[in-house]
Amino acid sequence: MNPPCIAAVWYLIPTVSASLAKQLAKEGLSQSQIAEKLGTTRAAVSQYLSGKRGTELRLGKKSKKALDALAKKLAKSESDDAGLSLAMCGICAIARKEKVLCSLHRKKGADKACKICCGATCK
Repeated sequence: MNPPCIAAVWYLIPTVSASLAKQLAKEGLSQSQIAEKLGTTRAAVSQYLSGKRGTELRLGKKSKKALDALAKKLAKSESDDAGLSLAMCGICAIARKEKVLCSLHRKKGADKACKICCGATCK
């Protein structure tokens, strides 16, 4: 079994990035513009938009709301690299509170009594 931080890197961050790329595309940005804003490649954005990457998890309502707000800021160029990093960390924290990783972590072998993913908020 891997620690939840590995699940965050392999599954949560790609899910957040894919959701953000999709929102930016809805805002009218091209794949090249999205790649530049997210600090990734156009090929990665293409995979996010086509559903080939970042589809393993389902985000909760609060995570989606935070993503929508960030996408609007990015589309209007109201966020820099530092702002993007802080916002992404915030979205991941919200997703952990929403227990987004718990089902995946358990599916990958964690004990049902495990509280590592979401700490004291797990029940």
